Amino acid sequence: MRIAFVVGSAYEKNGQLAALPSAEIDVELLSRRLKQDGTGSKVIELAAERGLADRVEQVLLDESGPIEEVLFAFFGYAVLSSERGPALLLDGDRLGTFSFVRLRSLLERYARRTGVIAELFTVVDAGQSLDEVLERGLKALTEPTRATSALLCVRPGEDLDGATPTLPRLLVSALDWLAVNHADERPIVLAELYRCLSTDAEWGAFPAAGLAPRESRFVVLPAAAPEPDATTAPLESAVESVSAFEAAPDAAALASEKPALPV
Repeated sequence: MRIAFVVGSAYEKNGQLAALPSAEIDVELLSRRLKQDGTGSKVIELAAERGLADRVEQVLLDESGPIEEVLFAFFGYAVLSSERGPALLLDGDRLGTFSFVRLRSLLERYARRTGVIAELFTVVDAGQSLDEVLERGLKALTEPTRATSALLCVRPGEDLDGATPTLPRLLVSALDWLAVNHADERPIVLAELYRCLSTDAEWGAFPAAGLAPRESRFVVLPAAAPEPDATTAPLESAVESVSAFEAAPDAAALASEKPALPV
């Protein structure tokens, strides 16, 4: 089993943060792309709101079979606390937080391999830099273990120009390009997705971005399921017909088994 969470919010419930008007559309766009090609992934859309950790865990608990991989894609606000480290900021009547350490621990508890992709509009305090947020975020998600990979893009919280490209849209374009060039014959892994993104002309819109580990083999998009070969279908049907014919009782045998009619 493979599960992909796609999480985002417009942040309209709380007036402390500027709204992200394209977030919900971006979530839908990426979710639709991850569902394509018959890859068998279970895609779950969630709002970046208080209680997110509980909702993620409930989805994982509800799975009866083993979970091989979990992809967690987040598009929203983040904050770096000098005491508790980096955390996702969640919308609601009151802002909530979901620390990167808790996120990693939760995902690794249920899956053998996990991957995090996030576009983080970051609220930085005086003396903090976007590069520091990126470094601390990658470290919190990946350094204690080899089970989690992370691709993070950090941008300032006030960077809300409608003309600025968003990560979900670049992800969809990169996945489409890679799928066409691979002819859907093999999975797309995080390292080559990052390389493809970094060559995009609009990648410069993200002032701080990084991947850990640098050669991550975490599968973002599995290989497409092979379509059944149309040429074999008639043959299989013919074999089934012959088998059914051979299994049918002989007409003479049936006649001999009929009871004699009274004279």
